Amino acid sequence: TLFEPDLIFTHLDVDSKQELLELLTSKLLKKGYVTRKYLSTVLNREMATPTSIGNMVAIPHGDQSEINEAKIVIATLKQPILWDTEMVDVIFLMAVKMTNDFEIRRTQLFYKQYIHLVNTDKDVDVLRKFNSNTDLYRYLIS
Repeated sequence: TLFEPDLIFTHLDVDSKQELLELLTSKLLKKGYVTRKYLSTVLNREMATPTSIGNMVAIPHGDQSEINEAKIVIATLKQPILWDTEMVDVIFLMAVKMTNDFEIRRTQLFYKQYIHLVNTDKDVDVLRKFNSNTDLYRYLIS
């Protein structure tokens, strides 16, 4: 599965996009899901094109060649942070691979589900209200 409770964080207290991305990629690195270079590919991607998508949501991602196992890290923030030109408080760090049919299908399935999670402000508010990673995890897999 792309989700796991250990990679879901609610009401994080961070001051910047850089601090948040360092924190979230370090969690992936500790579990061996990405290489040490993954953070720099995420930051380079952000410099090329910011990944905020509206509704105060961002979907940062890095180079799939630096991913050992596909995972999605989810964070909600205590206070919104500036993400290029928009304020953001719900983040899906996408460490997904598209190197074979299984990975492509799994990622497409996630995107179908994801669209419903962030479609409207009301949908995103549901995510913001969770106080525990396990409750948010249960919601995601239900």
